[in-house]
Amino acid sequence: MVSARRILIFSSFLSLLILSCGGDINLDLKKTIEKEDFASALSLIEKGADANLQYRGSTVLIIASDKGQADLIQSLISRGADVEAQNKDGQTALMVAAARNNFEAVTLLTDAGADILKADNTAKTALILAAEHGCTETLQLLLEKGAQTAVTDSTSRTALMQAAMNGHTEAVKQLLTHGADVSTTDTGQWSALMWASLGGHPETIRVLLEAGANAKLKDELGRTPLMQAASEGRLEAVEALLDQKIDVRERDKISRTALMIAASKGHDETVNLLLNRGAEGNVWTNDGQTALMFAAEGGHAGTIQTLIKRGCRLSVKDKDGWTPLMWAAAKGHTAAVETLIQAGANTQSKRSEWFTGPDTCCH
Repeated sequence: MVSARRILIFSSFLSLLILSCGGDINLDLKKTIEKEDFASALSLIEKGADANLQYRGSTVLIIASDKGQADLIQSLISRGADVEAQNKDGQTALMVAAARNNFEAVTLLTDAGADILKADNTAKTALILAAEHGCTETLQLLLEKGAQTAVTDSTSRTALMQAAMNGHTEAVKQLLTHGADVSTTDTGQWSALMWASLGGHPETIRVLLEAGANAKLKDELGRTPLMQAASEGRLEAVEALLDQKIDVRERDKISRTALMIAASKGHDETVNLLLNRGAEGNVWTNDGQTALMFAAEGGHAGTIQTLIKRGCRLSVKDKDGWTPLMWAAAKGHTAAVETLIQAGANTQSKRSEWFTGPDTCCH
C-alpha cells in the first residue's frame, strides 16, 4: 500500500514538473517574440513550445507571417499551428502576409490550406489587402489560387478600387486581366476611376479608361471623376481625364462645375488648365454663385487674380445680391479683399437682385 502511494505521489510530481517546464518554454517563446528573436523562437517551437501560443491578441504564426519568417512559419505549420486563427482585427496569417507581400509566407500558408476567401473585421480578404498595398507578386499568386475579384469589403470596395485609389497601376492591370469589373461602385457610388482621380494617379486613370471605365459616371453627390481630381488639385489627373474629351461643363447636384470646385479650393494651376480646355468662368450655380465667388469665399487671392485675368466678372451678384468682394469681406479674408479692390471691385456696391443676363465665358 505504501509503495503504491509513493508511486502516485511521484507521478503527480512528475506531471507538475512537465507542466512547469511546458509553461516555462511558452513564457520563453513569448519573450523571444517580443524581442523579435525569431531564431530562438524557432528553436523553442522545435523543442515543443505551443505552436498555437497567443501573444497580444495574435498568434505566433500570424506574427511570423507578418515578419516574413518562412522557416518559423514552416515549423509552426508542421506542428499543427491553426492557419485560420485571427488576430484582434480579424486578420489571419495569410492576410497579414499578403498585405506585406511576403510571398514565401503566402505560398506556405496557401499550400497548407489557408482560406483565401476569409475576410477580416472590415470584410477585407487577402486579395483586397494585397491590392491595397500594391503587392503584385502576392496578388498574382492569390488570383491563380482562385481569389475572387468581385468580393467587396464593408464599404463595398473591391480589390480594383483599393489598387486604383493608391495608384498601384500594375496591380490594376493584373486585376483587370483576371476579370475585375471597372463599372462596380461602392456605397458612395464611387468607381475605381473616381478613386484614381481623387488620388491623382494619371497612369492608373489611363489604364482604367482603356478598360472601359465610364468617365461620365457620377457619385451620390453628382460629382464626376474630373470633379474629384479638380477638388484635390490633381493637375496630371485632370489632364488625363480631359484628354478623353470629357465635358468640363458638367455639374454636380448643387450645380457646381469642376472649375468652381477647383476655385473653391484655391488650385490655381487646375483652374488655369480647366479654362484652357474650355471651362466657362462666367456661369452660375442655381444660387447665382460663380467660380470667382467661390475663390473669394475661400480667401484664395492667387486664384482670384487668375480668374480676373481670364475675364471673370467682378461685379456679378448671386441670388442674395452678394458680390465676390462681399463674400471675401464677410469671411474676413484680407488678402482676397485687397486683391479684389485693386482689380477694381466696387466697394460701394449694395446687395440687390442678382444679375440674370446672358452667360459670357472667360477663357
